[in-house]
Amino acid sequence: MVKRDAHVKSEDAYHICMPRYFNFTCAVVGNNVYSGLLHAYIRHYPELEAQIPSLSALRANLPAKMQAAMKGITLAFNMAAAKSEIADFLKSFNESGKARSVLHKVQMLVLRYFESVLTANQVPQAAFNTCGKYQLRYAVKKNMELVVGPTDPKAPIQSFGDKRPARFGDTLYAAEHCYG
Repeated sequence: MVKRDAHVKSEDAYHICMPRYFNFTCAVVGNNVYSGLLHAYIRHYPELEAQIPSLSALRANLPAKMQAAMKGITLAFNMAAAKSEIADFLKSFNESGKARSVLHKVQMLVLRYFESVLTANQVPQAAFNTCGKYQLRYAVKKNMELVVGPTDPKAPIQSFGDKRPARFGDTLYAAEHCYG
């Protein structure tokens, strides 16, 4: 069951209750272009739309400038290289209540998808990326996996009703994988 952390003001934090064999639970933020649900979508929307088909119809309701900025963010080598596209995206985000409403729906669909994968009885492959950061990799389809880049464990979030430390899902994305 997804729960929202009522103590987070500028961003919403949502609980994804990890299976009990984990010594931590998971939290993910919304409305942040650098971390969590909004970041996952604007950075990796082609892969997520392949997993969640209704997302592409929602994206079509976003302003053209916002969609162009998203394309630039997706194509950029990293978020630093997408600085001007992020600024364009945020300008549209801040100016359009309709866009924020559409993106809220998008984030809730992405959250439900992440929750369905992370809370299933599948044991992920623990790995480290090229920068040495801890990752969890879940097989979601043949040659496709969901990659979760969690933070180091933080204090439990009282409103989640879970006494385990919380790891925030900073980076979450679907990617092709190649196992030899």
